[in-house]
Amino acid sequence: MTQLTTWAVQSLAGEPTAVVEVRNLQAVIRGGQDAWGRPDRPQPALVSARLSFRNPFPTADRLSQDTVHYGQLSRILLRRLASFAPEQQSSGTTTPTTLRAVLDALWVELTGLSVTGEAASASSPTSSSPPPPFLDVARLRSLSVTVTLPKASLLGSGVSLTATSAFGTEAADAVKGTAVALRLHGLRVPTLVGINANEREARQVVSADVEVDKFFHAGGDVYVALEQSVVQTMENSNFGTLEALGASIAESILGPFRASLRRDDPSSPDPLLWQVRVGLAKPTAVTFADCPVVELCVAADSPVRG
Repeated sequence: MTQLTTWAVQSLAGEPTAVVEVRNLQAVIRGGQDAWGRPDRPQPALVSARLSFRNPFPTADRLSQDTVHYGQLSRILLRRLASFAPEQQSSGTTTPTTLRAVLDALWVELTGLSVTGEAASASSPTSSSPPPPFLDVARLRSLSVTVTLPKASLLGSGVSLTATSAFGTEAADAVKGTAVALRLHGLRVPTLVGINANEREARQVVSADVEVDKFFHAGGDVYVALEQSVVQTMENSNFGTLEALGASIAESILGPFRASLRRDDPSSPDPLLWQVRVGLAKPTAVTFADCPVVELCVAADSPVRG
């Protein structure tokens, strides 16, 4: 299935009429890289799930098929996360678990489908069929699941990976579209940027939020390398404007990967993936405002601009 942007999937799903959401369930897992790029290290994880239902909630004061028990939803997610707990896995004895693998496992547990829409296989060699999924996707407009690693960033507030799908009502059109987005949250880097004379005299902290939409990378976790690239670009900055700095950050991310993106998913009819959004804020730049903010979006097939 062709990956879409998150905005495109939300458009396919339409305006939500009934939503159940669980935010930031906490667990400790052995999965993903830590802030230094080391795989297979125990670290805290937060999981959020947002379900948008096809029909409005009923007026009857009881649970029905048009909603879901958020307590049960939480237990299902925590139970699946428990399989990634440090005591359940031996460090160094198996292939390190990626952040995407954790997200995929949660998605299968909820829907019975992979993130890309294929039916999940049996969970063990002795099972003839996988266990029934917790959710009936025919009753959903959309589902979004986010796994956040709050300690997987040296200079930011965390790293997250989000899968979002829009669903149809027929089996042949069960998944209308899907999106996967990787996000670096709140990188705070002392940066030389600004056109005023005082801004040329010293670095000021700039906060960066970076999101890679339509994210696919066959090589596994890359968010530590992406953070290093963003930080290096900001530390080397001599730009007068946030706009130019943002464009340079986007290019520092896409440039090294642009040639390889077509090879990562050769089966995709739209192999040009990775749409990068960069948001930059200067908290000290305007005295009587929280901060000025500049945002931009650059796609992998965009021409390099000088």
